[in-house]
Amino acid sequence: MFGYVVPLTGEMKVRELNVYRAYYCGLCRALKSEYRKTAVLNFDSVFLYLLADGLRGEAGEAEPVRCAVNPMKKRPAVVTPAARFAADINILMAYYSAEDHVRDGKPGMRLARTFLKKAFSKAKARHESVVRVADETIAELIRLEREKSPNTDAAADSYARLLGTVMMDADILQSHILYDIGYSLGRWIYLIDAAEDWEEDLKRGDYNVYACKYGQPDVNTREKIGRSLYYTLSQAGQALSRLELKQNRDLLENIVYLGCREQTRTVLETGKRITVPVEKRI
Repeated sequence: MFGYVVPLTGEMKVRELNVYRAYYCGLCRALKSEYRKTAVLNFDSVFLYLLADGLRGEAGEAEPVRCAVNPMKKRPAVVTPAARFAADINILMAYYSAEDHVRDGKPGMRLARTFLKKAFSKAKARHESVVRVADETIAELIRLEREKSPNTDAAADSYARLLGTVMMDADILQSHILYDIGYSLGRWIYLIDAAEDWEEDLKRGDYNVYACKYGQPDVNTREKIGRSLYYTLSQAGQALSRLELKQNRDLLENIVYLGCREQTRTVLETGKRITVPVEKRI
């Protein structure tokens, strides 16, 4: 359930794209320095980093860095205290995702879970409230999966509450608004993931809330789902508009208003998400 919260780079100014890439590289550096686990870097956590830093206004000058992805040319990277927060959450969510895949019997996921276990323990100690809610919501999701529940609201609510709790940790003074943003995005992420996996889950016999509710997908059903997904994104956008930010508003609005909408359109029309790495998006 990762990698859906993407920017629409074609609508970005050159400066905006450069800033986004600097945050992307900065989070990668934070994952490396804190956990030695850069492979789990994803767009959703970059959004969280942009949001947390936008609230704090801590971004300084980008520093040129070299990495395995771009060994021949240094890239600018923004690394602030908010990067550690985003890196922590990235590790927690990656571990929970690996656990979910293990329950689904997907190959290689036990190894991935073991690979993340030590890092997870470190991040868990820093964010006990998030882990507590995660344990509750995961237990609820497991129950719904066992029951083959067709209730999209109940299924999406579990992940929505988890992401809402994650967002609240970014700023206690605006925690209620951040919860609303996280809740709406979490609901959207759960449902867009279900939309992407719909046909594949039917073939494998895995739980999928849309498959349980509608059976085989068709044009009319996808249109109905699309309306719900776009409405959920509009709720996230409304909450974002109420948030007091010191910086990064243009980037965050691009992601919520444009990137996630394009992601929705792409998944509903093709059955596959946008996955092109940010380094190749120019």
